[in-house]
Amino acid sequence: GLPRERWEVEVVTDNSMGLPERTRVGVLEVVVPSKYKCPNGGKFKARALHFATSASSARPHDWIIHMDEETRFTTDTVAHVLEHCLKEHKLWRAKLTPYGNIGQGVIVYNTTVIESTLCALADTIRVGDDFGKFALQYRMFGDPL
Repeated sequence: GLPRERWEVEVVTDNSMGLPERTRVGVLEVVVPSKYKCPNGGKFKARALHFATSASSARPHDWIIHMDEETRFTTDTVAHVLEHCLKEHKLWRAKLTPYGNIGQGVIVYNTTVIESTLCALADTIRVGDDFGKFALQYRMFGDPL
């Protein structure tokens, strides 16, 4: 596995959850101050992520992975993120890409137990929309928008 000194988990939240005390692995809990305002007026998730970038312990050469609360964080997730980082680092070392490329993935729903067929069918529209938007922005602009 990846040595513990090579990674860190930072959780951004609006309210303290006491994660460092509740987990077996060191977690940095970044609590967004209630009075914090984004310079350009961002709200909700954008506000939290903006604050997190200034409060993070990440260094300029570190990779930052943002995941939503519904993301299933499994060993498979870690393996795919690591694979992406290693591939991008190899391209950067060969001077084939600028450092700091963005990886963007589709949120796939109902991959284990389907509790509601109707909701599962509705979620397929969201997944199809993600695939369509990602294909368009990368093919037309070469970057995520």
